Amino acid sequence: MEPRSEPGRVEFIEKIYSISVERGNPYKSVPMMKAKPLDIYAIYLAVKNLGGVEKVENEKLWHKIIESMKIETNNQHSTGQALKKAYCRYCVDYEAKYDLEIDADLLLSKIDGKRLPTKKETEENKARRAGKKGGNSDLLNDSDSLLDPSKHFEDQ
Repeated sequence: MEPRSEPGRVEFIEKIYSISVERGNPYKSVPMMKAKPLDIYAIYLAVKNLGGVEKVENEKLWHKIIESMKIETNNQHSTGQALKKAYCRYCVDYEAKYDLEIDADLLLSKIDGKRLPTKKETEENKARRAGKKGGNSDLLNDSDSLLDPSKHFEDQ
């Protein structure tokens, strides 16, 4: 099956882009790793199949994500950290909202081992994010936009 036609891929990309707009930080380009486009949908599915980012992080399973995605590396630790960073940037809000139905800040605090945000901080973060809505609609037409799933794959 060609990656662009995988069930759920386009909806996933549209939803993470929408979340980024809601956050006030819309994605403008495709994530890259080792000068190649990074398939964030594949990362999301691999993490989900292992039980979610909290389990992957707590049990240090990033090497399994590397293996499942067939990423060649000489340093699994740094590659794993790069995948974690990409997941936290692009996918954690989606997992929190659609899979766990919790606040993304709560999930991030669980995987980073930091203290949980106070109720006031959570409300301030939500208010800050809400205040940044209404970004540049031209980004939806950006040729490097995440909404263009063809930008996520090399032609084979």
